[in-house]
Amino acid sequence: YYNNIVISSENLIIPHPRMHERMFVMRPLCDLIPDYIHPVINESCEQIAERLEKHQGIADVWIPSD
Repeated sequence: YYNNIVISSENLIIPHPRMHERMFVMRPLCDLIPDYIHPVINESCEQIAERLEKHQGIADVWIPSD
């Protein structure tokens, strides 16, 4: 995301066209800006991540500390 700018040119696409399909991108964004609305999809980061979790079967993992 860069402000709410949407760019689609030969050399640059903002936002990344598949970011909403990648939990490794969406989960950290949720930690930072959970209510931010994707300028193309019109869903919040949290909504996108929740949908990914349901479809991909991804869950948080608890790792005990030493």
